[in-house]
Amino acid sequence: LLFLTGLTKSLIRREMKVYVSNVLNFGFLFFIAALCLIYYMTDGRLLSRYDEFTHWGLTVKNYMIFDGFANIPGSTTLAAGYPPGISLFCYLFTSLRDWANECDMLKGMNVFVVSMLLPVFRRINWKRFVFGLFLIPFVLFVPWLFSTHIIPYNTLYIDCPIAVMFAFLLY
Repeated sequence: LLFLTGLTKSLIRREMKVYVSNVLNFGFLFFIAALCLIYYMTDGRLLSRYDEFTHWGLTVKNYMIFDGFANIPGSTTLAAGYPPGISLFCYLFTSLRDWANECDMLKGMNVFVVSMLLPVFRRINWKRFVFGLFLIPFVLFVPWLFSTHIIPYNTLYIDCPIAVMFAFLLY
């Protein structure tokens, strides 16, 4: 919606060149490609690890059922005292439908991780396109550095997203 609003505003003001240079850049292209890959990779996926069933996935499902945080009475999470952080982003993607779909939770987590990696591409313009293409595998490999025993794009565990968010804050 914001993309279309900006496009309309640029067309009205005849500032299309500024809009294209600010919005349609390499980082936007990377985000769209990553979004398509995320939707392809996570479509139909189910939660498969212990903590996903006992807390992370269950927390998002409780958000959907009780329409509130997981620490309210009646909640079935084991660690209701955890603050609602990254699970709220998963809830955002899950709430786009009327039911708690596990693959939407994974989509939300992966979009969060990719979003935190986007500032790396802010200095990549179309003249440095080839350098940006070489940079993509390294950027996508960064979450593996923060993951000890699991594939970071394949789980709801928050170890990797918290580390990527810390790297984002330092960057």
